Amino acid sequence: MARIQKEKDRNSEGDDDLLSRLKNNTHEENKANMTRENNDTTNTFLDNYCEIEAKLEMVLSRLSKLEEKSQSEKRAQSLLVAENSKMVAKITCLTATVTELQEENESIRTLLAWQ
Repeated sequence: MARIQKEKDRNSEGDDDLLSRLKNNTHEENKANMTRENNDTTNTFLDNYCEIEAKLEMVLSRLSKLEEKSQSEKRAQSLLVAENSKMVAKITCLTATVTELQEENESIRTLLAWQ
């Protein structure tokens, strides 16, 4: 009877050891699965981050080109305004000259009419 009890105890210890090993293996598998899932999540995040960063660089590049174009247009507009101011000054001068000539012409007509 003692021998049977010893055998049962030994089998029970073996079962406990087997159960402990199964628990450890399950725990290790769960850790490995979580690590894989975390790595997948991290890789997905990094892929998305790189994609967003590339799009941001593209947008910044386009924005820079638009800024350059805007500056160029502002310079062109400034030149046109300056040219326009010069033309207005010339027109004002010519208008004054025409007015003077018209007055002179009237004076000459008046003198001719008296003769």
